[in-house]
Amino acid sequence: MNRFRQIPFLRILLPFIAGILLGLQLEQKIPVLSWLLIGLFALLTVFFVVYTKSRFKTLYLFVCDVLLFVFGMYLVQEHSMQWKPNYYGSYINESRDLRLLARIENVPSEKTKTYKVQLHILEVEQDANIHAAEGHLIAYFKKHSAIQELKAGTLLSLRTRLQKVDASLNPEEFDYKTYLYNRQIYHVAFVDSFNYQLLPESPSGKELKYLALRSKQWIVERLKSAGLSREAYSICSALLTGFDEEIGQDVMSAFAHSGTLHVLSVSGLHTGLIFVFLSFVFDVFDRYRKFKTLKFSLLIFVLWSFALLTGLEAPVLRSVLMLSLFAVGSVFYNNEPKNQLNLLFVSAFGLLCANPFFITEVGFQLSFAAIFGLIVFEPFFSRFWQPESPWKLWIWKSITASFAATLSTLPFTLLYFKQFPIWFFVANLVVVPVSFLLLLLAIPALFHWKVVVLCINWLTAFLIKFIGLFNWSSWTYLDGFNFKMEDAFWLTALITFISLALYKRSFRQLQYTLLLFIVWQLSGLIRDVKVMNKQFIAVYAVNKTCAYAAKDGGILFYSFSDSGATQRYLKPHAVALGNPRLKERRFNCVETRNSQVLFLHQKGALPAAETQKATYLVVSNNHLLNEEEIKLFRPVKAVVLDHSIPRKNREGMEKLCRKFGLLCYDTRKQGAFILSQDEIENWR
Repeated sequence: MNRFRQIPFLRILLPFIAGILLGLQLEQKIPVLSWLLIGLFALLTVFFVVYTKSRFKTLYLFVCDVLLFVFGMYLVQEHSMQWKPNYYGSYINESRDLRLLARIENVPSEKTKTYKVQLHILEVEQDANIHAAEGHLIAYFKKHSAIQELKAGTLLSLRTRLQKVDASLNPEEFDYKTYLYNRQIYHVAFVDSFNYQLLPESPSGKELKYLALRSKQWIVERLKSAGLSREAYSICSALLTGFDEEIGQDVMSAFAHSGTLHVLSVSGLHTGLIFVFLSFVFDVFDRYRKFKTLKFSLLIFVLWSFALLTGLEAPVLRSVLMLSLFAVGSVFYNNEPKNQLNLLFVSAFGLLCANPFFITEVGFQLSFAAIFGLIVFEPFFSRFWQPESPWKLWIWKSITASFAATLSTLPFTLLYFKQFPIWFFVANLVVVPVSFLLLLLAIPALFHWKVVVLCINWLTAFLIKFIGLFNWSSWTYLDGFNFKMEDAFWLTALITFISLALYKRSFRQLQYTLLLFIVWQLSGLIRDVKVMNKQFIAVYAVNKTCAYAAKDGGILFYSFSDSGATQRYLKPHAVALGNPRLKERRFNCVETRNSQVLFLHQKGALPAAETQKATYLVVSNNHLLNEEEIKLFRPVKAVVLDHSIPRKNREGMEKLCRKFGLLCYDTRKQGAFILSQDEIENWR
């Protein structure tokens, strides 16, 4: 308990985060929260002033916890854009075009046919009335000759039709809707080349933010025109500014499989390296710490200047804020682990007060977990060996830091990425220093120095080849973990118990740890057995693609006309099903105990099956049902339309189903069709 008294901000942070998490689940605003918050604060003040006896301490602390809990809920409510009185969504009609006044609030990223831009809404025109509004949306601008005029901070007027962000249509698919909702973005828009107009600049009240964004865009454009290879340009842009929108998916996968994906995100790593590098240089020239104030001022100036160059993005801001607090501790105070942990929790509390939705970001969770591991676990690992040689010490410190950060972030990486890089500590020994060197070289590359450009291209090619060594198969990385939220809690508890057992050197604590591990594995085994015995037939919602699957015990049969869609849609679902054995097979007819599912692929080509037994019809490609065929399938209960059917055929079959009183299930609108059955008996 004494250890926790040394980090009091942990006690403050826990009920505060609990309140934020509950607030995120609320579906409507609770007006009484503000009055409850005021009442609790008044009650706390009374306790503090009047009651000083120790017997009231427990009650006082309880009221503090409730106050922090309610405060967390209140912050979520106040930051929720859709509950604000001037939210733009209150004025729009999604069935028709509307005119918006908006400002670009990010660096536009180039896609195949469009430019992706995030807009901040300022005004909405509705029925010839102009309303002041606020909110954010994603807009895709069609490419044309003048598209390069779109700059960060540009004010523009546009006419478009807003569309709500679609929910994920397939099981275990990445939930893009929730991802955007957590960033207060509820609509997307597609803007044609003649439907927007650039407007003269006007004061926005956020000049510093847009100055930072313009600086970021200038750096990205200079790197793009410097003669760098596409890979070098995209990686240097990510390292120097955090602009990673144009990094290829294959490069991203290679970094992820090597355990070095964190270097492509400007957050704690890059700012930490800059902090350590400057601290080392300053300590060389000031061994007796006579110029502490100058050192602190220099560190703060460089860190916040770097944040400005990256566009004041949230990941950079949180790392710079954290390191600024660490600079206070390292320069003016004794920088012990307990003080570092308090500073870590203080920075987390401050950032969540500024924006409670930060807690939903994977980067926020990973960065704080990684720094927590470096503070708590790295000193323990480094005690196992104390080499005298400086270069051996550097290698050993790098390895222990990698292990500490990986251990503390393991529950999050398994939960979100379902994979584990085996040789992460080896890859980081090379990738981290090379990426830092690329970061330094990217600065003179802004001035198009040819020698520097050649060096960057060579280093990038070397880096990609190196991480490619860890991008092979099961001997370099493990993936396909069926890891759920409850597993993350179990693993976090297990790591905590093991750490306490080693710290206290308690055999009894190790026994509790073993018991916890056994209970976790038994609960996971029961869950996996249930999943493995699950049987179903699925028609996936994949754009312009026939995608079917049927599970029978430990085998998942599938038929996908697009091989790329297999990795994107089938694999995540298979992982959630306990990684059954995959077997490709063409679908014509599936018979079960209670029904028969027919797959109609081509007009006039019916499966060799008894049509009188058909209960479900899955229609795809250019097959168009007619009245004669419907009469052949009289027992049919529903017609399922997959994504490969043209729109005209789809509308005709919907009318036909209504005429015969049949259920028409459209995967384009309703998502994947899942039919659970007791047992699949026969395949044809």
